[in-house]
Amino acid sequence: VERGELGIEVRDSDPAIAEQSGLAPGVGAMISQVFSPSSAEQAGLQAGDIIMRIDDQNVNGASEVKNLIGAMRLGTQVNVTFVRKGEYFMTKAVLNEPPPEK
Repeated sequence: VERGELGIEVRDSDPAIAEQSGLAPGVGAMISQVFSPSSAEQAGLQAGDIIMRIDDQNVNGASEVKNLIGAMRLGTQVNVTFVRKGEYFMTKAVLNEPPPEK
């Protein structure tokens, strides 16, 4: 089974940044990098966005994002709910192939 990916690096949300966005500490996962080209880039996700939900699953840390995406097949469309500068947004992304190992 081929697993897809969004094309992002995530880390646990920084409590100070979460507070600035009106979020409770420990919720969400912050995007630290968006790879190009990637489905995340096509979906409009940016470094600094805080992922709150993937489909109907709440996200409480970087490991949850990795586990949720890692359990999905290549080509799956996911709804990503995220916070940018205190505002909630939702976008759709199709999981694509990981880049080849160098």
